[in-house]
Amino acid sequence: MLQQWLSDWAGKDPARLFSEAGRYRVEDKLFWAHGVKTPRRAAREKRVAFVCEHPELWADEEALAQALQGSGLYSPKTNRWSILFACRTLIEKAHKPLAETP
Repeated sequence: MLQQWLSDWAGKDPARLFSEAGRYRVEDKLFWAHGVKTPRRAAREKRVAFVCEHPELWADEEALAQALQGSGLYSPKTNRWSILFACRTLIEKAHKPLAETP
């Protein structure tokens, strides 16, 4: 009964069942497969690229976190501790391209 009502209400556009945020979550979870970059993966790659471009910040994770947030790569609402926690991983990933170059 619920399925029929939802089908009648949504018609040929099942996306109507979700808010904009809901559609984003569904797309992020279901439709970004097989090597297609998710918005999160693309954002992470931008963060790693930023860290690669700023090796002078690698020794000061607090300054790196502030620079990442200041450049818009993290939301102003993101907890600073969360950014600091991610900094080590970002620095490690930034080191890999340098180590792989001959």
